[in-house]
Amino acid sequence: MSKKVVFFPNSSVWDNNEFYLNLKTSIIKNEVEILEGVGDHLDLNWLFKNKGVVDVLHFHWIQYHYMSNEEWSVKKLLAFSSKLILARLAGYKIVWTVHNLYPHDTKNKLIDFIARKVVLGVSNSVIVMTEKAKGLIREEFGRKKKIFTIPHGRYYFDLQDIDTDQVRDKYELPKDAIVFICFGNIRDYKNIPFIISEFQKVNGGEKKLHLIIAGNPASNAMRNSITNDIDPQSKNKIQCIMKFVEKSELDQLLAVSDIGIFSFRDILNSGSLIEAMSAGLAVVAPNIGSVTELVSDEVGVVFEENRLKEALESIIELDYISLGENAEKQMGKLDWDQIGKSTVKVYNS
Repeated sequence: MSKKVVFFPNSSVWDNNEFYLNLKTSIIKNEVEILEGVGDHLDLNWLFKNKGVVDVLHFHWIQYHYMSNEEWSVKKLLAFSSKLILARLAGYKIVWTVHNLYPHDTKNKLIDFIARKVVLGVSNSVIVMTEKAKGLIREEFGRKKKIFTIPHGRYYFDLQDIDTDQVRDKYELPKDAIVFICFGNIRDYKNIPFIISEFQKVNGGEKKLHLIIAGNPASNAMRNSITNDIDPQSKNKIQCIMKFVEKSELDQLLAVSDIGIFSFRDILNSGSLIEAMSAGLAVVAPNIGSVTELVSDEVGVVFEENRLKEALESIIELDYISLGENAEKQMGKLDWDQIGKSTVKVYNS
C-alpha cells in the first residue's frame, strides 16, 4: 500500500507554486499519494478521522499556524503545539522542511524561536537544503539527529524561442546594455532601496548598465520608497515593474537579462537565486545563509556586508555570459527525480 502524505500549507493558494508542484510530482513518481484540499491548518477532527489513513504530515512554512492578521498569538501557538503533539501520539509521522531559519519579516523572534523549537522537537525527521543550513539548525535550536540534506531543485525555462530584440524594444532596453535584474515579491528583507542606491554609484566606464526591478511591493510605502530612491539622472537606466509579474512576462525579462542581483538582509535559502541561475544568469549575492554553497567564482560574485557596489563593478569586468552558462549547468544537476526519491526515503526512515 502506498504511503499517504499531506503537505502543509495545503490550500489552493499554493497550486501554482513551482517548488510545490515539482516536489509533489517527483514524490508521486515513487508510489506516494499526496492528499490535496485539506486546508492550511491542522484540524483536530481531521486528525482523529484520518488516524491510520494518512501516514505523513509534511510541514513547510509554519508561521501562519500561530499568526493572526500578521500578528503573533500565544493562544494560536499553544493550540498548534498541542495538535502537533497529539498528531505524533496518534501515530502520524511529522516531517518539516526548513526553508528559513526565521520568517523573513519576523514580528516577534522569541515566539518564532519557541515555535521552531516545538516543531523541531516533535518532528520525526527534518529536511534542510544545504549543509550550512544543517549546521545552523544544530547551532540555533539544538536539533542534532535525523536532519537530512535534500537540495532545492532547479526551475525550468524555455527561453530559446523568445525574440530578445523584440523584448528589448518592448521595455526600451538599449541593445548593448548589460542588464541586471532583481525579481520576486518585494519585501523589506530583499533590501531593494540599497540595491538601487549602490547600482547608481557604479562606475561602468564605457559600459551601459541597466537595472530591472520586477515584483509586487508589500505596501504602498515600500513602493514609494523605491521610486523616491531613484535619482533623476538614473531614471533612464533603472526600470521598476512593480506588480505581480506573470511567468510569461518574467521569462521575457530573464531572457534579456545578464546578471541576477540580490542583497538579502537575512536568509537561509533563496528560491529566486536558484531561479536566476536556472535561467542562465550570472549572479551577485551577499555572503549570508547558504549562498556560498550555491554561488562560487564560476557562477558569480559573493560580496561581504555592504560591498555591493564593488561586486557589481567586479562582475561587469568578468565574462558574465560564461558565468551564466556555468550557473545553468550547475542548476541542471539539481534533479527533481532524485529529490523526490530522497524525500520518500525520509518518509520511510
